[in-house]
Amino acid sequence: MPKNAGQKIKLLMLYDILQRETDEEHPLSTEELVEKLREKGIEAAPRVLPRDISLLNEYGFEVLSYKKKSYYYYVAYRRFDTAELRVLIDAVQAANFIPEAHTEDLARRLAGLAGKHRAELLGRQMICFDTAKKNNMSIFYNIDGIERAIESGKKVSFRYFTLDYAKNKVYRRDGERYVVNPIVLICERDNYYLVCYDDWHEGTANYRLDRMDGLKIEEENIVERSEYKEFNPHTYRRQEFSMYVGALTEAEFVIDPSLSEEVFDKFGTGVTLHPDEEGNLHFRAKVQISPAFFRWIIGSLGKIRLQAPEEAVEKFREFVAKIKAEY
Repeated sequence: MPKNAGQKIKLLMLYDILQRETDEEHPLSTEELVEKLREKGIEAAPRVLPRDISLLNEYGFEVLSYKKKSYYYYVAYRRFDTAELRVLIDAVQAANFIPEAHTEDLARRLAGLAGKHRAELLGRQMICFDTAKKNNMSIFYNIDGIERAIESGKKVSFRYFTLDYAKNKVYRRDGERYVVNPIVLICERDNYYLVCYDDWHEGTANYRLDRMDGLKIEEENIVERSEYKEFNPHTYRRQEFSMYVGALTEAEFVIDPSLSEEVFDKFGTGVTLHPDEEGNLHFRAKVQISPAFFRWIIGSLGKIRLQAPEEAVEKFREFVAKIKAEY
């Protein structure tokens, strides 16, 4: 590397070395830093290095130091601490929408943000989750394309498929492209969904990103609808995915105290539980009356009882009766 070019990027290379190879327990001395820069073809004098470090600190790139026989330098602050990276790495490994081919590489790159020494520790502690990974390698392309379309106010199009018993793609609409107005991406139950609407129907639709082929950003602008200008993805996610589709209704429940944690997980800690004289808990919550909602009640094996409204209770009885009739 030409000498002048090396000097121009010296500060950049110096901070990169400090970020990757140092922490509180693994500082590098002045001489070690000079040698590492020389290995990269950059000449650095020991007497000049302290001024380079001061310049980095002056512009907000915090480098700490202490003196023994020599000055020692290290980077303490990082964008993510080790515990945060541990959580992110576990999430990547456990997420089944991230293809197997990307999982290990992405986890290793996340670990690298902790610096060389802690990255080795995180690597040794990586857990192998028993997760059935999806194999659609285009999911990251789809995420990027949809985000760019939303930002630029453009429609997107794609072909949509399901898998048959032999794992072959079966395209809906005989392979005709869906053209939609994207609203937001939502991650739910180990899948990424595009929430969108078309130009002809009322309401929204949800499409899984791993079931999309040939995603394309269209030239046509999104057709704006007033009802989606204040779209709240958190409310939508809770209503659409937690209980699936159905009429939104305020319902009354009686539950066994052992299920209080599950109620908070499903409806949030804004729900108030009232104990009765028999030790049961009563609460109200807005739910969508649907088969998925009824299956949730059945899964409690009698520990969740729907009390009101009467119309919902009657529908639940009919649902249970139909199951009994099939068996």
